[in-house]
Amino acid sequence: MRKVNVVKRGKVFRYKFEIAPQGGKRKFKSKSGFKKRASAFEAGYLAHNEYIQTRRCFESSEISYSDYLDYWIKDHVEINNYKYTS
Repeated sequence: MRKVNVVKRGKVFRYKFEIAPQGGKRKFKSKSGFKKRASAFEAGYLAHNEYIQTRRCFESSEISYSDYLDYWIKDHVEINNYKYTS
């Protein structure tokens, strides 16, 4: 896997790095919208290090913890027929 690449797309910069292949095809993680090359590289460097340490790409989410637990109980606990009483 290569390191972080930074390219200019229009008026903004984007970072991109390769992650583990899935199904025999190359996969990449990228994010755009940085006004400066240095800020894109810094964010890409941090994301790449996080990926190397955990082998997962983390995406921030707007879902609250309570809503996530409700989703988890409905889609994982009840589907697998675990007994749950609230």
